[in-house]
Amino acid sequence: MSFTYSYQTTLLSGSRVFDQKLKKVGAIQSVEYYDPVTYYQRLYGSLPNVNTDKITVRFDGEGSDTVYFGESCNYLLLESASAGGAYDKLVLWYRFEETAGTTIGDWMFNVFGEGKPSGGAPTKLQTGVIGTGCLNFNGTDQYLIGGVTNIPSDKMSISFWIKTSDTNSTILSFGGHTTHPVERAVKLSSGKINLYETDGASKTSTLLSTNTVNNAAWTHVVCTIGGIASIWKIYVNTTDVSASVVNGPNNTNLPIQKTTVGVTYTNNALSNYLTADIDDLRVYNNVLTQGEIDELYGMKPFSGTQTSAYSNINSWWRIEETSGTTLADEKSANPATLYNASSFITFPSEGADSGSSSIKFDNPTQYTTTASQGFAQMGVAGITATDPFAISLWVKASVTRHCVICAFNVNNYGTKTLQWKLEMRSNGKVKFVVDNGDDKDTITSSSTANDDNWHHIVAVKTGNATSDSLKIYIDNVLRGTQALSNTGGYAWLAWNNIKFGVSEYYESSSVYNRWAKDVQIDDVRLYTSSLSNAQIAELYALAP
Repeated sequence: MSFTYSYQTTLLSGSRVFDQKLKKVGAIQSVEYYDPVTYYQRLYGSLPNVNTDKITVRFDGEGSDTVYFGESCNYLLLESASAGGAYDKLVLWYRFEETAGTTIGDWMFNVFGEGKPSGGAPTKLQTGVIGTGCLNFNGTDQYLIGGVTNIPSDKMSISFWIKTSDTNSTILSFGGHTTHPVERAVKLSSGKINLYETDGASKTSTLLSTNTVNNAAWTHVVCTIGGIASIWKIYVNTTDVSASVVNGPNNTNLPIQKTTVGVTYTNNALSNYLTADIDDLRVYNNVLTQGEIDELYGMKPFSGTQTSAYSNINSWWRIEETSGTTLADEKSANPATLYNASSFITFPSEGADSGSSSIKFDNPTQYTTTASQGFAQMGVAGITATDPFAISLWVKASVTRHCVICAFNVNNYGTKTLQWKLEMRSNGKVKFVVDNGDDKDTITSSSTANDDNWHHIVAVKTGNATSDSLKIYIDNVLRGTQALSNTGGYAWLAWNNIKFGVSEYYESSSVYNRWAKDVQIDDVRLYTSSLSNAQIAELYALAP
């Protein structure tokens, strides 16, 4: 997901940020934001095109603050959206965002790469997966060559995106150049990732991935080396796919001379040319954690329907309609019906996903005894109350009263109310409730989401045992978790429906409870499984 600075930004005190020009990361110490309309109209009676916002940052390792004033605030990006949480371990970073020339900039220590051969360097494309640019290698004579300043000789991690149909070639190599036969490299071997090292004599190690990556689709690869004689691993799209247990060959002080992309350059010979698109190549001086690998993968923007959890989607309401009383289900035959839409539901021409529409509930009354205001209702075929479950949606709210975002209901179960519901509290926090009429488990987020900005909300129920739990994520961060200590093991009845904008509460008769007001929703996905952190990160990256 890309973040751009604007008035009333979400960059707040304590947020970690990345300066694109200085190439530094740090934490915001203080902010002073001024609304561009009311501030200037109050002082001057007009709206000059001037930005006077102020952000103070303390960069890592520095004893004093850096102050950003006005338009310079635009240089700041959220760290996790750009540099990643492992930024302090980076020693080489080719973003491939150049559009002209043969030089490729290194965003860390200016270890520039030079495209070869002269007059026919790798092609700069604007079809990258991270940012807009990437580099295309023709498999015949094109490669990138740079220095080895700060390249580690023991622990390291290599991260990159690749799109290829090639089978056997070199992706990244630290080689002996014109004088030595040594090499530490990431290669393709029969379409699989091959982590390889040799001293040119007897000390050689090689590790293959279990699966191939040459399917002509963008694939994220991370290779980690624990040390000169320590464990190696290969990750593809966040999953450890190491085919065996392999340690480094205990090579010390390999005389590597150059970094090359797209070719092996050892013993004064070029070989093993690559045919592929490469993007966002990073080298680190330590072993990345699973969380850091997940974060790098989560930077990939949404590019269609195929998210990694797509097979577990039960229903998907993208909400691209602009009028009417039906919301199409993109995954199965389970459309949503809008009730009383003409009076209480609108279709704003904005959305949080790659589309341009959403729906908004504007119900004036909080409680009624009839279904007299605006809501959406869907069937729940395929959802079993005792199995893992997750719901992902985008919400934009300015509400200051208790409102129901969505609720699963069992109709007319005597005098009891059986429901799961997701609420926006009057203080802006999100609450997930599992209620069987006698006992309930609840969890409330630690952060708020009623600031009239889009927020990604995921509610997860990992199962139905007392050892299972409820989880709430807001904007790709786990905001709370709660064990099913009260309702775990309960024999739930089948759900009758799911409602958005209200819950149906049963006493002696129906009560329509906590109607939604000033609540906008988009891109609702219902899953028959819990979601991993990486899958939630991928969904969060959906927003433009």
